[in-house]
Amino acid sequence: IFVVNFNEDTTKREDLQSLFQPFGELIRIDMKKNYAFVQFSTVDEAQRAKNSTDGGKLDQSQITVEYVARKMGEGGNRRGGDRDRDRGRMRGDRMGYGRGPPD
Repeated sequence: IFVVNFNEDTTKREDLQSLFQPFGELIRIDMKKNYAFVQFSTVDEAQRAKNSTDGGKLDQSQITVEYVARKMGEGGNRRGGDRDRDRGRMRGDRMGYGRGPPD
């Protein structure tokens, strides 16, 4: 699940862990500035967590909790896939198969 709008200065990983642990087994918590990705072991656990915490308070901030489109750790490295696709496009451009002349 995706969690946003918590106070980046005062909210710690342990705060998110305390908030979400009652809903199931936590696999991973990846925190960035004022957002985080929280991964549960099952979809049912993630659904319960989202339904129970969306719009609630965390450290005096009203948080938003949403579903992530795909499971974390699945689908490979997105950036790597884009690079591979770009490499193929560049190769095609050099051979005259692209949309325009090479840069």
